[in-house]
Amino acid sequence: MPFFCWKSFVYFPSLKVYLEMFLKMYWELVRLQEAHLLE
Repeated sequence: MPFFCWKSFVYFPSLKVYLEMFLKMYWELVRLQEAHLLE
């Protein structure tokens, strides 16, 4: 059980970083599309 908790504890931060990276990329794409529509 402690090993499982440690594994999930190690997994969560990397998942958070991955999510933040994905959101940032998605936000950049949305902003690019909006800028393209405004032109």
